[in-house]
Amino acid sequence: MTQFIGFYREKRSILMLTCLDEAWAGVRGTRDRSGDVQSRAYVLASLVPYLPRNEQGDVLPDVLSLLDGIRQPYQRARVLTVVAPYLPLDLRESELQTVLAMADKISDKELRAYTLMMITPHLPDGQRRAVQRDALAIARTIRHIPYRAYCLVALAPQLPPELLSEALTSALRIRDRLYCVYTLAALEPRLDGEQRLAVLTDIRDREGEEPHLSTMHAVLSPDTPPDMRKVTLLAALSQAQTVEDVPCRILALYSLAPHLPNEMLPSVLNEALVWVRGTRQRDRRARMFSMFVPIWSSLPTHQAYALWSATLRLRTLRSRPGFLTDLGALSPIIFRLGGARAVVETVRAVKDVTRYMP
Repeated sequence: MTQFIGFYREKRSILMLTCLDEAWAGVRGTRDRSGDVQSRAYVLASLVPYLPRNEQGDVLPDVLSLLDGIRQPYQRARVLTVVAPYLPLDLRESELQTVLAMADKISDKELRAYTLMMITPHLPDGQRRAVQRDALAIARTIRHIPYRAYCLVALAPQLPPELLSEALTSALRIRDRLYCVYTLAALEPRLDGEQRLAVLTDIRDREGEEPHLSTMHAVLSPDTPPDMRKVTLLAALSQAQTVEDVPCRILALYSLAPHLPNEMLPSVLNEALVWVRGTRQRDRRARMFSMFVPIWSSLPTHQAYALWSATLRLRTLRSRPGFLTDLGALSPIIFRLGGARAVVETVRAVKDVTRYMP
C-alpha cells in the first residue's frame, strides 16, 4: 500500500510538471515584460513556504534582490507578506515599517487598503489593530462599488470581532442591491449569531426589490427545510449565473460556494474560474484566484487537477508577468497537486525563463 501511494504521488507530480512545461512553452514567446520584476518577486516569494527547508535559503536572496527594485508599495507589500516569517527579525521589522510609511503616499484607496491589509498580520500586536482599523476605514470610502465590496470581503478574515461588525455595517450600506446581498453572503460564514440575524433581516427587508434576494435569504436562513435546501441552492445558482456584471457574478458564485453540496462544487468552481481567468487586470485577477484557492484545494485531486490544467492552458495566452502573477496566487494549488517536487521545479522554471529570456 505504501508503494502504491508513493507511485501515485510521483505520477501526480509528473502530470503537474508536464502541464507546467506546456504552459512555459507558451509564455516564453510573449513579448510583454511590463511588471516583470514585481511578478518574478511575487511568484518566487509565494513558492517559498512550500519549498523544502534546505531550498528556502537558496530562493530568499533572489526574492530580496528583486524586492530592492520594487518601488510601488502595494507590490512590495505583496512580496513581503509572504516571506516575512522567513526573514531575520530586524530585516522583517525594517521592511514592514518601510512599506507602512510608503502606504501613506498611495492615492489609490483600493491599493492603499490592500497594502495595509497584507502587512497587518506581521506587525507587532500594539500596531496591528490600528493599521487594521485604517485599512477598513479606507475600504469603506472606496467609491467604486465592486472594488469596495471585494475589499471588504478580503479584509474580513483578519478582522477582530468589533471591526468585523464595522465591515458588516459598511456592507449593509452598499447601494447596489446585488453587490450588497452577495457581499453580505460572502461575509456571513465569519459572523456570529447576532450579526447573521442582521444580515438575514436586511436581505428579507429588500426581498421585494429583486427576485435574487428572496432566494438568497432562503439559502442563508437556518429555517429553510432540509428537503428544500437543494432546490433553493439550484435556484440561487441559476440566478447568480444570470447576473450581467461579471465581478458581481464571480462574487455571487463565491458567496454560494460554502453552502453547496460536494457534488455541485466542482462545476460551480469551474464556472467561477472561467470568469476569473477573463479578468484582464492581473493584480485584481490574482486576488480573485486567491479567494477561490481554499475551495479549490478542498476538491478531490482529480477534479482539482482538471481545473488546474484548464487554467494553465488559458494563462499562456497572456503576458509573462500576468502568467507569473497567476502562478504566485495559485502556489498553494501547485503544492496541493504536485507536492514539493512541483514547487522546486516551478522555482527553477521561473529562474530559467527570466535568465534566458530576460
